[in-house]
Amino acid sequence: MTQPQVERFDRGATHLQIGRTYRYREGLRPEAWQVVPTGGGALDGTVVKFAYLGSFQEVTVATALGEIFVVTPDTARAWRAGEAIGLALHERSVSVVAA
Repeated sequence: MTQPQVERFDRGATHLQIGRTYRYREGLRPEAWQVVPTGGGALDGTVVKFAYLGSFQEVTVATALGEIFVVTPDTARAWRAGEAIGLALHERSVSVVAA
């Protein structure tokens, strides 16, 4: 990443095009993602698979960036494979540090 790109992250900005070329997505914890209505987040996708595990659910979402594994505390929602959902990053879930 260039210094101006790092500075954008420092100010809290993210851009999905960077996610296509820079591998920061692989360093995100599954809990960093928030499930939101389609069109309401930074990234739309479809549910590939899901699992209810008591106090949380695991959801795998197919997106333009590839499959993203998400852990959500929303246990009231019943997901369906193929269902359209949106993803957003929690406000403080991304930190970029110089190597």
